[in-house]
Amino acid sequence: MKPRFEPRRSHPSAQSFIAFERVEPAFPFAWHYHPEWELTWISAGSGSRIVGDTIEAYEPGDLVLLGGGLPHTWSSEKPIRRTGAHRAVIVQFTPDLFTPALITRPEFIAIGDLFARAGRGLAFTAETASNEAAALTELTEARGLDAWCRLASLLDRLARTPDARPLASKRYTPSAGHGAQRRFERALAVIDAHADDDGLYLSQVAQAVHLTPAAFSRFFQRMAGVSFVDHVNTLRIGRAARLLAESDRAVSEIAFACGFGNLANFNRRFREQKGMSPRAFRAHYV
Repeated sequence: MKPRFEPRRSHPSAQSFIAFERVEPAFPFAWHYHPEWELTWISAGSGSRIVGDTIEAYEPGDLVLLGGGLPHTWSSEKPIRRTGAHRAVIVQFTPDLFTPALITRPEFIAIGDLFARAGRGLAFTAETASNEAAALTELTEARGLDAWCRLASLLDRLARTPDARPLASKRYTPSAGHGAQRRFERALAVIDAHADDDGLYLSQVAQAVHLTPAAFSRFFQRMAGVSFVDHVNTLRIGRAARLLAESDRAVSEIAFACGFGNLANFNRRFREQKGMSPRAFRAHYV
């Protein structure tokens, strides 16, 4: 699936970048890219985050900086009765907001280094996200020079955080012209759309991307760094965990709703990923 180009959003007249809160019942799978750099902080909601060729689960506190042109999506679990909404603060800007002459100045060298590292995407820890939560929220209301100064200070603090880690692999090339990447993106879209189906089989996804099952299995492992089965189970367990925490539905009903054909397999996979049974997990939220 070719990533969709997302045109630039209109900016408030008093500033040269945008910062806004995104609030939706769920964030749909929308594989896209744009020239702006993007800082995204998830304040509510959980699901899967795909950046380049890296697939990870996300939850509240997820904080990521993406370089321009890097394909990505946050795909939420389905809307849940008690959740209310999925929320994110998103900041988009172009690197020329901090000119080449500016980032060579001593005060801005750290930001320049941050930009150099963020081309593959950078994920920050939950602790860093918690420390910056107020600053990110306030940035959505700031205007004019005050907004620019707040953004510069925020980026400077993130640049000095020692535990940021890259997301997309070194081998990843964000180019719509690469057939393997298009095939991988198509597979991800099919999996995301049918993860809750008990009848989702590797052979079906392989057929959708015109590979034999054996070839697709090797291809997916190489591109994603995890097996097809492990990726599907991670998606399903994430959705099940959310339902356990925020609904009164029976454990067996949740297992079947999230694509597990039998309760024993669901319990086993849930323990593998969460370190406890589904009932014990739910008890933390009662």
